[in-house]
Amino acid sequence: MAKSADNVESLKIQKGKINILIIPNEMYSETLKKIVKNLSDQFEIISYVSLNKSYPSLMNFLKENGADFEKFIIIDPITKISELKDINTDQLIHVSSISALTELSITINKVLEKTKSEALIVDSLSTLLIYNDEALITRFVHSLIGKVRAFGTTAILPILARDSKTSLIEDLSMFVDKIDDLGKSTSKKENESEKAK
Repeated sequence: MAKSADNVESLKIQKGKINILIIPNEMYSETLKKIVKNLSDQFEIISYVSLNKSYPSLMNFLKENGADFEKFIIIDPITKISELKDINTDQLIHVSSISALTELSITINKVLEKTKSEALIVDSLSTLLIYNDEALITRFVHSLIGKVRAFGTTAILPILARDSKTSLIEDLSMFVDKIDDLGKSTSKKENESEKAK
């Protein structure tokens, strides 16, 4: 994959697969815009774990970038309850904190089961690393991968390139279907396949 957010539009998000996307820091916002549009075009029900944007900001972000926001169920651990009191929507599920990984895990499981979400995006693994210990994140994501596989849901797990050198990616690489490094010309799994030939 070329070093351009423009090529994210052609990123083939395969149904039922789990992908880690390593995104160069300077390309994160532009790349995320294209990813949400791509998901919106491919899937009818998408669960979005928003660890970077409040619900109102995320809704604006989705609308501004051509994504059909009606397709998204938002799991939000960052918006304050007081900010949500005037919001009446079935699209929003509040979680108490980014650090409440057990609550977040249970909530994601319930949402996937109840809504039959076809796709899940966790924005982002880098944000989880800020608020939680790396070993806890690894266990959380490993558990999440098991749940996603059980439901046959497609998952997109973005991480900033600066955080991709952590043991988290190495530990998770054997459990995901593909790791795409958007700052390099090909994905890591494709490189491994070529070396094995």
